[in-house]
Amino acid sequence: MIKTVIIDDHDLTRYGIRMLLSEEESIEICGEAETASEGLELIKTHAPDIALVNITLSDSSGIEITRKIKQMSQFTKVVIFNAQATEISVKEAYAAGADSYCTKTIAKEKLTEAIYATHRGKTWLDPAIGKILIQNLQPKPVEVIVTKKERVQQYPLSSRELEVLQMIALGHQNEQIAKQLFLSVGTVRSHVHRILGKLACQNRAQAAMKGIAEGLIDSPDINQIGLMV
Repeated sequence: MIKTVIIDDHDLTRYGIRMLLSEEESIEICGEAETASEGLELIKTHAPDIALVNITLSDSSGIEITRKIKQMSQFTKVVIFNAQATEISVKEAYAAGADSYCTKTIAKEKLTEAIYATHRGKTWLDPAIGKILIQNLQPKPVEVIVTKKERVQQYPLSSRELEVLQMIALGHQNEQIAKQLFLSVGTVRSHVHRILGKLACQNRAQAAMKGIAEGLIDSPDINQIGLMV
């Protein structure tokens, strides 16, 4: 059973999410909160697997509560569930430690897909987020041209780690990466762990975004972006 709490300042939104998720036998709504302070109390009380968090709250922001949730519990995964996705909100959410980001326009089956995927340790990216990654995380033109080799020297990733990072950005799962690179799944996990350390990132989504922004890897086509492992 996936224990889930909903933190959103709109009564109708909370009601709608509760009704949708109540149809899922594997998801249990163990609490709802209208404010950040109430939400943090729920996290302390129930230690949920998933926290669905709206960015705009009356007494704080979803970004700040995400940061506090991650400080409180390494087990609770945060799915930002916001009205829209902007470049700033996406960057801030992942910087705070969010595991997934959905917009409120997604279909019901996509929301449950996001929860299941996030619970399994993946990062679910709304297609709208993928578009933002492509359009806004491209390396910006600069007067002094920095080569890819120089960028790699700044972030000393091996050629194999760059391959793995590229595949993460494409949405490949560890098993797929292992199969394509003729490696064991355990070896792939080790590569991912080192990539996160070298890029100073908390999760794979952050690493993929940083890799794209820094020009370490190529930007995938918008249609290729899906789940990040």
